[in-house]
Amino acid sequence: MISWLYGKVNSHFKTVLYTGLFSLALTSTSQAARVSVNNWQHCGKTVDIKTHLNNFNNNYLSATSDLGKLSVRTGKDGTTKFTIQCFTGDNKIALKTSRNRYVVAVGDAIKADRTRVGNWEKFEVHTGNSSGRFAFKSSHGKYMVAEPNRTVLADRTKIGSYESFILESGGSSTGGGGTTPPSSGSSNLQVRINGEWQAVCCEGGTLKVSNQSCSWKESSRYLTEGGIKLNCPEIKDRQGSAWSKYTDLYPKTCNCTTGGEAMHGVNLPDVSGAEVKNSLKLSNGAPIFPNNGRERCVKVQSNGQLKTERSSVRGEKWSNSSGWPDKSCPHFRLINFY
Repeated sequence: MISWLYGKVNSHFKTVLYTGLFSLALTSTSQAARVSVNNWQHCGKTVDIKTHLNNFNNNYLSATSDLGKLSVRTGKDGTTKFTIQCFTGDNKIALKTSRNRYVVAVGDAIKADRTRVGNWEKFEVHTGNSSGRFAFKSSHGKYMVAEPNRTVLADRTKIGSYESFILESGGSSTGGGGTTPPSSGSSNLQVRINGEWQAVCCEGGTLKVSNQSCSWKESSRYLTEGGIKLNCPEIKDRQGSAWSKYTDLYPKTCNCTTGGEAMHGVNLPDVSGAEVKNSLKLSNGAPIFPNNGRERCVKVQSNGQLKTERSSVRGEKWSNSSGWPDKSCPHFRLINFY
């Protein structure tokens, strides 16, 4: 009888112990801490992302010419390089491949074919299953996973070794969220959007955020690319001296023509005039304007087109400490200006 009771108690104790340990394991895994990307050491860096395969030994995420998927390859090469762009506003990151495409979670599938960053291209960063490892949570609430068969998905609800990754330095800082802006895209004329520098080229006769290849020059306030000139319309926004009486409040498309419009830049404290090169030569760029009064600046529309649009200020001076007063006017720069 005593032996029977001892067996029952011992069996019950083991059940409680195992259940408690199992619950504790689930709790510690499901409650992985979210990482703040504000000043995160990997922001703006190019990295190789190591997976769990072969006990985290020499197997990396890879974006091959098949943009419809990510996979895992053995060893590093150009396809294993990813630039981490941080968005401190919503505390998320985007992963940009060496092919200038972004990683995206489409439901449970992971692809690398997007040209711009939207909600699906952003991921939360969480601590992985061990120190120095990280996990990526999609906008659909699932974690990225590197499967043993080398496919990559985003269909996991908890973090284990398969969902954990090690970030290894794969190149110099490129800035997308860091202090030095990246030379992204294939154009030397770039606009800064959400902390990231995007290439600007002519497509179909209009100026757009683009992944095409183009090369711009500045001469006597004109921006030229090949045989065309940038034409961002200068609109008369006031009647007489009354600046508040606007005659045309609607955005006007920046076109690529043989005529063109002379452009203006910020009025730097130590430089006379407001030529467009004042803005374009700054390492962090500055707004550009179609008119000397700077009532309008060039802005990026939701479809990627560039248009001139009313600014909330006019005739102001650039401040080296606070920049341009109207923060809705994006910054432009011209790489290798001189």
